Amino acid sequence: MRLDAPADARELHGDARAFRVAPIRLATIALLLFVALAVWMMFAPTAGVAERWIDRSLSASPGSVAFEVARGVSFVGSSSVVIAISLLLAVVAWRSSHRLRLVLLCLVAPALAGAGELVMKQFVGRSRPATSTLTGASGFGFPSGHTAGATALAVVVASLASILIVAGRRRGYVVRLAVLYAFAVGVSRVVVGAHQALDVVGGWLFGVAAALIAFSALVPRPSEGPVERMSTE
Repeated sequence: MRLDAPADARELHGDARAFRVAPIRLATIALLLFVALAVWMMFAPTAGVAERWIDRSLSASPGSVAFEVARGVSFVGSSSVVIAISLLLAVVAWRSSHRLRLVLLCLVAPALAGAGELVMKQFVGRSRPATSTLTGASGFGFPSGHTAGATALAVVVASLASILIVAGRRRGYVVRLAVLYAFAVGVSRVVVGAHQALDVVGGWLFGVAAALIAFSALVPRPSEGPVERMSTE
């Protein structure tokens, strides 16, 4: 006669399965939405009425306070800053958990987003707005590279917080700050005229998909052993 597994074992198995399935599902949804938007941009690259309205509403005049603030926010989403933060997060992940796969997550997720968006820009071929010359941006516009990289980095930060920080308000603060960072970088790209609104939406979707794919492939399952968490006290 087959004995049922203990309740604790069944609960642990269920948690482990959910831990793996949820990111895969979210990555699939984000990727499908991105592909749909990319196909749309390929066949209808010209901004529609709603997108033009958003672009006009968010854009700022060069030299204005809003423009300079947005340019500063854009800088913290640049590839050099994203790489620097990724390396810092890799060090934190190693010192906190000694799990190589968490270290790799910090490095692979932003790299995957950065490399992927370069390929997709060439594939989709959507032109940037004329105002992109104000910031020296060049090349194709969809998806926004700054936004994709910042979003992938934000997902990494939120993932590390969920894994390494004991449940509490601090973990929530870190996750919210990561989301705000990705959102602000995306909006800033429209404010300074480097991208159109749907370029940024594409960057958000692609960054989420790339980071969650890396997460699903690299983050250890709970059944593989506990991960040391940092105390919030």
